[in-house]
Amino acid sequence: WKRFTDLTTADWDRTLAVNLRGVFLCCRAFVPGMIFALADTAFAYACNSRNQTSVAQQASIVFVNSGKAGERLVAEAREVASKGRSGVYTITIFGDDDRIIAQVQALSRTVGGAVINISEENE
Repeated sequence: WKRFTDLTTADWDRTLAVNLRGVFLCCRAFVPGMIFALADTAFAYACNSRNQTSVAQQASIVFVNSGKAGERLVAEAREVASKGRSGVYTITIFGDDDRIIAQVQALSRTVGGAVINISEENE
C-alpha cells in the first residue's frame, strides 16, 4: 500500500485495472442482452396484439451500431406476415438520432387462448 503521492503511473494503471476492468467486462457482456430484451418485449406486444396468446418460435439479432452512454433506445416491431398460427416480425432498435442500433428477425407461434379475457374485463 502506498500513499497517493508515492504512486507511479504503473501503480495507478494496476489499481485501475483491478477496480475497473471487472466492471467493464460485466457491462460489455450484459448490455447486448438488455438490447435484445427490449426487442423481445416489443416483439411480445406485437405478436400478442390480436389478443391471441403467442410465443416466440425463433429470433435472431444483428447489432448495427453501438449505443451511447445515457442514450434512450426505442424499439419498433412490425408484423411482416401472418399465416395460420405463424407470424413473421421485424423489430428495429433506434438510438436518439434515429440511427439503427440493432435489428431482430423473429417468428411467432399462436398457442391459443386469449391474452386478456375481455368478458372478465367488462364485469
